[in-house]
Amino acid sequence: MGTEGALQLIHGVGAGNIIQIDMPTLQLTSPPTISDDNGVAMLTAQFSVKPNTGNDELIVVAK
Repeated sequence: MGTEGALQLIHGVGAGNIIQIDMPTLQLTSPPTISDDNGVAMLTAQFSVKPNTGNDELIVVAK
């Protein structure tokens, strides 16, 4: 559906408490939707993760 791009998520602060998730090549498969869940905005996105070079679809790093 959409153009391919990269996605990186980083959660946490301080050494030993950080997790990083990298997806070098990701493509949306349908338009994202926004909904309300008891006053919290929720974004739902369906996507396909593809390898960029070799076996690197999903990279998880603990820092």
